[in-house]
Amino acid sequence: MKVMKFGGISVKDASAIRAFADILKKDPEKKIVVVSAFFGITDHLRKLTTLSGKMIPPVLLNRWTSLKMLP
Repeated sequence: MKVMKFGGISVKDASAIRAFADILKKDPEKKIVVVSAFFGITDHLRKLTTLSGKMIPPVLLNRWTSLKMLP
């Protein structure tokens, strides 16, 4: 059994997700698949963590809602 992890650039958009799905389909071996944060999300979360101690909650909330990258 394999463990395969995809994240960051490998899940940055629909085309990249299709590419890793094709990789999974081509390999008949049983596997566990882990998908981590989409491209850029970890960096945004780190920034929010840093900013959360310095900003008032409404500003932080606006920053969070601006991160909605997917439809």
